[in-house]
Amino acid sequence: MPAWEYKTIVRSSQEMLSEEQLNVLGTNGFELLQVLNVTENLTVVGRRETVNKAHYFFKRACPAQSQADRPAVPAAPKPPAVAG
Repeated sequence: MPAWEYKTIVRSSQEMLSEEQLNVLGTNGFELLQVLNVTENLTVVGRRETVNKAHYFFKRACPAQSQADRPAVPAAPKPPAVAG
């Protein structure tokens, strides 16, 4: 089963990643999964501001690891037993 490494980059909409930057990430093995545009309404010193940000989500395959080298995934907590 392949293991994945993830990377997230957040930029303002005015400073989006360039084609050259995306190509460098691709050369390093990262695949662009999604770009999510988020708009936030903020109040800064009594003034309302709208901030637009682009969230870039990337993944790449990790080098092959043995099962013993992989970090353990924590198990979901078990629900408490109900006394009857």
